[in-house]
Amino acid sequence: MDQRKIDLRGNIINIAESIGKGFPVIFVHGNSLSSKVFLHQIESDLGNHYRFIAFDFPGHGESEKSGNPEKDYSIKGMINTLTGVVKALNLKEYIIVAHSLGGHVAIQSSPQLNGLKGLMLFGTPPIPIPPVFSEYFLPNPALNFLFKGALEKNEMDELTSAMIAEKGEARDFILSDIIKTDPPVRDNIGKSIMECAFGGDEIQILKQLQIPISVVHGLRDTIVNLDYIKKVSFKNLWENEIKIIPNAGHCPQLENAKEFNTLLGRFLDFVTKKP
Repeated sequence: MDQRKIDLRGNIINIAESIGKGFPVIFVHGNSLSSKVFLHQIESDLGNHYRFIAFDFPGHGESEKSGNPEKDYSIKGMINTLTGVVKALNLKEYIIVAHSLGGHVAIQSSPQLNGLKGLMLFGTPPIPIPPVFSEYFLPNPALNFLFKGALEKNEMDELTSAMIAEKGEARDFILSDIIKTDPPVRDNIGKSIMECAFGGDEIQILKQLQIPISVVHGLRDTIVNLDYIKKVSFKNLWENEIKIIPNAGHCPQLENAKEFNTLLGRFLDFVTKKP
């Protein structure tokens, strides 16, 4: 795995890449996480074949904190980061694999991403306008901590447990990311959502996409409401079904990497081998 930093309009962004030189695949992480949550994909056999690219949003992971948090830590700021990374790396065609809030950023960015050839979403319930958040998310109290700045140790632990129930390496990854995240990130993400600056209607955006879309869900996810996702009519849904991963919650790419990677590999092959 190779890591480097790029200057994106004054923000120093950390980028991690696999050793593969094939078709580019961009991984987009969620709120208070980092590119590290895709380690089991970047360092897999798939990463030896495809060019896997993961980056840290400003204030996350190994990227530097923003000097303009209200702008860069908003949903629109995160959209600018994703589209900026694509442009900076001079990517002409690519697939996006996006997790949680990163999935929302990917959906909102997609009208600007002319080279997007396929989209995999997991932990991401598409949000229409006007939003009714109680329909999309389960009543988990830890959700509140995703939009609170500085967190107490017990709050970090509770948020980590909401993302990954089982103790172990995967849970350690999540906790370390939460600890490392610049606290104003959560404040400003929450603020931008409350100000209805989330973006366009994600149901309508997805309906307009003329690309294959894969939707994956961890069966034990305590954050996202699977019943809601099942009601969404996804145009061009890969294999006409939502892929359910057992023995996994909100972070199936960490909790059940073997099955996640199997699905990922099949989807990437399907997209890249389409005539």
